[in-house]
Amino acid sequence: MSQRGSGSSRSSHASENNGDSTLRTENDITGNLENTTDVESSTLLTSSALSSTQVDSEAENRITKHEIERKQLLHDLELVRIELSQKNLIIDNMKVEHLSKVDELEELLGDTRHEKQILQARLESQLKLQQEEAKNSLERTRLEMAKIFKRQQLLEIENKKLQEKAMDYRKGLIDLEQLSDELYLELKSKDSEELSLREFVMIKVYEARHPLALECSSLQEQLEILTHQLHTKEEETAFFRKEAEDERMARAETEQRVQRLSLQLEKLQSQVNQGDYKITNFDQIRSERDHLDRDLMELKKSNTFLDAALKSKTENLLEVQKELQISRQTEALLKQDKEYLNKQLQELRGRCTLAEERLEQMSQQLGETKQAREELYEKYISVREQYKSEYELRLKCELDDIKGKTSLELDRIRGDTKDMFERENRNLREARDNAFEAKEHAVISEKEIASKYDLLQSEYRQLQLTADSRQSELQKEISVKQFELERLQMILDETANNLNQAKLEAEKYQSKSEVLNKEYYTLENSSEKQLVELEAKCKEQGDKLAVYEKLEQELDDVIMQAAEIENESEAERVLFSYGYGANVPSTAKRRMQQSVHLARRVLQLERANTSLRNEMEREKKKKDLLGKELSKATSLLNEAQQPYNYLIESIRARDTQNQTLTEQLTLMEEEIGKLKTEKEDLVKTRNQLSADLERLLNQREEMAVMKQAILGLKSSRGSTAQVTRTSTGVHGQESRIRTSMAQDTSGSAAHQPKPTIFTKSDPPTWYRKLKTQNLTGRTMQG
Repeated sequence: MSQRGSGSSRSSHASENNGDSTLRTENDITGNLENTTDVESSTLLTSSALSSTQVDSEAENRITKHEIERKQLLHDLELVRIELSQKNLIIDNMKVEHLSKVDELEELLGDTRHEKQILQARLESQLKLQQEEAKNSLERTRLEMAKIFKRQQLLEIENKKLQEKAMDYRKGLIDLEQLSDELYLELKSKDSEELSLREFVMIKVYEARHPLALECSSLQEQLEILTHQLHTKEEETAFFRKEAEDERMARAETEQRVQRLSLQLEKLQSQVNQGDYKITNFDQIRSERDHLDRDLMELKKSNTFLDAALKSKTENLLEVQKELQISRQTEALLKQDKEYLNKQLQELRGRCTLAEERLEQMSQQLGETKQAREELYEKYISVREQYKSEYELRLKCELDDIKGKTSLELDRIRGDTKDMFERENRNLREARDNAFEAKEHAVISEKEIASKYDLLQSEYRQLQLTADSRQSELQKEISVKQFELERLQMILDETANNLNQAKLEAEKYQSKSEVLNKEYYTLENSSEKQLVELEAKCKEQGDKLAVYEKLEQELDDVIMQAAEIENESEAERVLFSYGYGANVPSTAKRRMQQSVHLARRVLQLERANTSLRNEMEREKKKKDLLGKELSKATSLLNEAQQPYNYLIESIRARDTQNQTLTEQLTLMEEEIGKLKTEKEDLVKTRNQLSADLERLLNQREEMAVMKQAILGLKSSRGSTAQVTRTSTGVHGQESRIRTSMAQDTSGSAAHQPKPTIFTKSDPPTWYRKLKTQNLTGRTMQG
């Protein structure tokens, strides 16, 4: 009964608390309404202020961006203030709820402390019972341990016996693998019942081991054979590697030779093609140059138009960029304000989260206490049923004490709550009166604002009409501008495409000009080389001409000298002494014959050249046809499927091998040709040297004969004359003879002829005549 009374008192206290909380929530709601009315009135006042400022600005017609932004910021600030006031109200409500929950928790704490004391007493009684039970269980475990110890001793004795048997079995199973084939057959012939354990195990081991041993022996033999084969293969591979390295070295050498010869061939082909390319492509290059000049003029015109368009676009872009910078600055200011407000919001949120966390912690503690109370209550009920008879008197005494204490506490709490309710009612009445006054003020301001709103609405409609008309005009202008912009964009794209094409063409022409410059430089170098060669040839020809002119002058002088002499024999001697009758190409007839011969030779060469050119063109046409056929054939071959494709690839590999072999053959043939030419040159040089030696010997004999002839002339005439002759002939190509004669002082005049140059290697006819005369004179004297 006492418990029921305490429960009823708790429930009544809880109901009172709930009533207090409902009254508080009602007061809070009224307070919130008053605050919202204040906020609404403040917002209406601010909006009225804004509307009045707008009307003034429209009257002045000087609205700036800065003022609009300032007004927007003021409006945002007011909104933030409203939100802050709402948050403050929410926080106040949460504080009130928190205080009510704290009171409830304090009451629960008192209840739990009382229950704790009761449970401690119960625990002490239970501990005594458990100690007695523990002593009984210890005695039981001691008896069970004694039984287990005896059982363990018996098992250890049995284990020793089994270990001895196992040792005997191990000794019997040693050397099981030493069973021969004869023993195996003997044991196999016996019955399985007569066999011992060791013999039975030996038979089983033999049957399992024998086939494996046979396999091992066969595998070892195979391994030896394979190792031998591997050694042989390694030797063969080493031999083949050496051969491959030798072939690679030979191939590298041949490739180097091929590269050298290909470079020489390219040089020769470029030298051959340079002459024809300039003649054939001169008109084409001129026409291309004219076409390029025209294109350049057109591109310059289009470029000027594009520059003008670009300037206008850049100006527009600069204006847009300025506007963008202004908007960015305003955006940065707004961001700063927003960040400041966000920081304040975050601080408030942090505080809210802390309060919520505390609330959650307290609610968790409350739940834990409730659970503990329920558990303890259940235990209490279970223990009460068991030990009801023993603790009834003690519990009654304690319950009487608790009733007295609780009644005193409840009286005190009721007095406190009444005082608190009276205070709150007073506050609420005052707040209600204030709210009514604010409401009246708000109604009055609302009427004023409504009148202002009507005026502003009429003005707004007028402005909207003007703005709509202005907007339609601006949209038309924007559509026109967009059309112009699209047209300009199209022109710009076209010009960009034209520019790209012009750049590509310019690059092509630049590459062509580079090629032409290279050809020009090569031609210049070749022309310079030709000029140098021609100058050298001219010098040689000039030297030869000077020699021929000197020779003709000397001949003229000798002929004039012989003509002046009256005695024919003396004249002939003078002529013979100066080399009259020498085979010298000094006549015009001889020159004409040579020029005619050369002209015929030139005509023959030109005909051969034209025929060769025609053949070249035919071969080129054939080559083009064959190339087309080859490309078609290769395309067909590439399109072929698997079996044919394999055959084609094998044929191609053989063709490449054949080509390499043919190239090597051609290189070897060229080398053989070079060696043959070198051999022929050596043979020619040897023959020339032998001929030069013979000529030198012949010249010595001629000199001896001439000396004898001069001595004979001296003796026959008896005149004092000194004849000196010097011959300078190297390898029989050039020889000069100079003679000086001194006549008597009584003579009228002395002619000194110039030296003569002999061009032939064979002795002249006058020399032969003189030699025969000397021989006949000797024979007569003899």
